Amino acid sequence: MFIQTNQKRFTLISLLTIAILLQLQGAASANSGDDSIATAKPIAFNQTYTGQLSNANDANFYAFVLKTDGKLNISLSNVSNKSWRFVLYNAKGVKFPWSEHTHEFASGNTESNIGLPAGKYFIKVERNGGNTSNSPFKIKLSFTSSSLFEKEANDALLSANPIAINQEYHAHLQHLEDKDYYQLSVPANGMASIVISSKANCSYLFQLYDSDGNALTRQERTRLSEKATSYTTYNLKLSAGTYYVSIVALQSSAKNEYTLQAKFQKGDFPDDDQNSTLATAASVDVNKAYTNMLQHNSDVDFFAFTLPHSGKLNLFILSSGDPIAQFQLYDRNGKPFQNALSHIGLPAGDYYVRISPFEGNFNRTAYSLQIQFQPGDHYEQESNDSVLTSTHLLTNSLYEGALQHGGDHDYYQFTLPSSAYVNLELAKETAAQHPQAHLLDIDGHSIHDGDLMKGKLRLEAGTYVLDFSPQSKYLETDFLFSENNYKFKINATSLPLTPDQVQLEFKQSRSIWPTKLPTS
Repeated sequence: MFIQTNQKRFTLISLLTIAILLQLQGAASANSGDDSIATAKPIAFNQTYTGQLSNANDANFYAFVLKTDGKLNISLSNVSNKSWRFVLYNAKGVKFPWSEHTHEFASGNTESNIGLPAGKYFIKVERNGGNTSNSPFKIKLSFTSSSLFEKEANDALLSANPIAINQEYHAHLQHLEDKDYYQLSVPANGMASIVISSKANCSYLFQLYDSDGNALTRQERTRLSEKATSYTTYNLKLSAGTYYVSIVALQSSAKNEYTLQAKFQKGDFPDDDQNSTLATAASVDVNKAYTNMLQHNSDVDFFAFTLPHSGKLNLFILSSGDPIAQFQLYDRNGKPFQNALSHIGLPAGDYYVRISPFEGNFNRTAYSLQIQFQPGDHYEQESNDSVLTSTHLLTNSLYEGALQHGGDHDYYQFTLPSSAYVNLELAKETAAQHPQAHLLDIDGHSIHDGDLMKGKLRLEAGTYVLDFSPQSKYLETDFLFSENNYKFKINATSLPLTPDQVQLEFKQSRSIWPTKLPTS
């Protein structure tokens, strides 16, 4: 009995000893041999690994290889009352200038994303806070292969990431002091557009540099939206060459993803001071689109164009976002038309258009100027706002005009070679709020105040003037008035001649018959 008891005790002691040795061996294999870059443990993507630190000064190193460029996601488990920190190293053992740590009062995982070029990397996991000795943590790596992620470290001009035109790149600023640089190659003279998107409640500062690192712009701030992703577009005229863009985070915007895209439009755009006056206006052709940009709040652009024939002109200012510019039309002598006309009939000649920013709405957005022209003889010819400058028209022909503002008047002059019945006809497509019409003599005196569209008015031979103006409710203000296009025709039916107006002419002519008949 005593022998059996001793044997049981010996067996129990042996089992406990073996268990302790196995535990010690297991702990050693998990925590020794991986505490330096040279002994880093290789790990694969999309697999969860469990590790633990033996004491407060212990660290675990893990090694992995990226076969292509792309985005790396590092996930480390959060454990109550404990916190670990992880640091990333490149193949040469150089530490990236940032780290991330888990949160002892959070659940789930702490994750960090970073764009990296292909190569070998190392991750170091160490204690950040709390008693982490012999407490397990879980680490997992995932990877998305793509050439359209930033490649860290790009925090200096010399390590700037080259980016291609018209490609959108995704990036993160890893910490508040992080700075991302990008290199842009412009193939020819033209306009570059830098487009940056930022998530809700995030904002960034960006700046452009020349090939020598000299700043071309001040630091510009991206738009901030509280509810949605916002986009900021910055335009700059550039000559062919190499340029750089830097991006830094504002406040809590670090660690959030942003996108960067560089667009480019080839063209020899006027410099700021090359077309800033009427005398230096840049020449443009009608029926073509021209892209340009206002560089600052007081910048103006002048363009000159020629109309070879009378006709109808349409001016358009287009931009990718909110309207940013206003325009003013001038005649050949530099006299401005009263309003910012967009649809207008003009005689042949030289003209100018001035582009300027909307007050309080300047954001360096590029604009496109389109001067559309349709030649023709049946349009009004501004400025025809007086009897002396009346547009000449033919009766029984359709004409088109436009009242540009609440106080505008359009005058048309026509001649009747003989007495006629006359009435005014407005085209069906003309707005219901048709303009008022008054008939005047050649000296501008009113000769008929009635409605010229009702019945027919008998007029004697002579020259007359038709005066179009907005309805009376628009005469005092432009607030309710919108540009009023109209089409009309002066119908004229000549009166039959009276007997005393008929004059017969008789001309003596030689007879074709002989004066005498032949005798038989």
